[in-house]
Amino acid sequence: MKSVIVFLFLTYSVCAQNNGGNNYSELTDEKLLQLFDLYEEDTLVAKRIVTEYLSRGLAHQDTIMIARGYDRMSRISSLDDALEYSDSIIDLTKNLDHKTYPGLGYLLKGSFFQAKRDYKNAILNFSIAQTEAKRHENYINLIFLNKSIINLTSRWSNAEKGFQLSKDFLSFIDTLDYHKAYTVSSRADFEINDEVLSEAYNYDMIDGLSSLTTSLIFKEEYDEALESAIKMLNYIDSTNTDHNRIHTLKRIAEIEYYRGNYKKSFDTITKYFYTNTLQNSKLNYYYYLGMNSLKLGKDSLGIDFLLKADSIFNTDIFIVPSQRPFLIELYNHFKLKGNSTKQIE
Repeated sequence: MKSVIVFLFLTYSVCAQNNGGNNYSELTDEKLLQLFDLYEEDTLVAKRIVTEYLSRGLAHQDTIMIARGYDRMSRISSLDDALEYSDSIIDLTKNLDHKTYPGLGYLLKGSFFQAKRDYKNAILNFSIAQTEAKRHENYINLIFLNKSIINLTSRWSNAEKGFQLSKDFLSFIDTLDYHKAYTVSSRADFEINDEVLSEAYNYDMIDGLSSLTTSLIFKEEYDEALESAIKMLNYIDSTNTDHNRIHTLKRIAEIEYYRGNYKKSFDTITKYFYTNTLQNSKLNYYYYLGMNSLKLGKDSLGIDFLLKADSIFNTDIFIVPSQRPFLIELYNHFKLKGNSTKQIE
């Protein structure tokens, strides 16, 4: 941990010299945290803000401030550095009886392992964090952890268990007193109002229905999955919430593929393909465009889409189980063509 602290002091010195006239030193501690949330995507600005915050914590030897600073630094660092910050949070706060720490350290560590696709260690750390969140009634963290564990369980472990966990989660949030939950879980200076609570509940409900839909897809119960997805879409529209709307429409298109409605699936995915920004999302929808095309008898178009999916796969060797058939389709295609080199690839 000492090496991290030395690094932070050095970073602070450099940032202070390039502060561009921003008087972060005049802001309160809470304002700094709020400002960080606004500029988290701008790494240079965010680092200046959090380093100012950390310098105060280190100067006063305030354990919680230091831990909060490490938390923010982990969010704007590489995954390897982020894991080091997570370990620093755990080491720094392991003897505290606190509503947030060291539980948050394990939550962050699980998230970063998940980003590295190390799902075994992700679940391990999420489970420790979940135990801590339950013990200290930190409902904000508990909700996040429940979602994360359900997602990993449904996709990579046991769809039936993921289905049961999704149902339990929806029941949990439906009976949760959100005002009490946020009051006991948040920082003392964090502003809680009806808008914040309403948005939190709506997002959690949509995420819960999304998890339920995912588990039903992996259980191959496609009619029930469609019913769940439509319920989610109706909820989004009835609450005027943009959260996951287009994603839900594309999820419905995926389900329609499995239900044999290939033209409907193809048209919807084509309409919303432009919204894909992540490479794996593009791979996923090239896969469905290709498979739909093949089912519609458009073999040349279908193979073109699958080759586009394959080109993404070759730069990032990662697919979820539902995407594996596209590799089989390409293998069979090149087998028919007598292209043994492409079969091996």
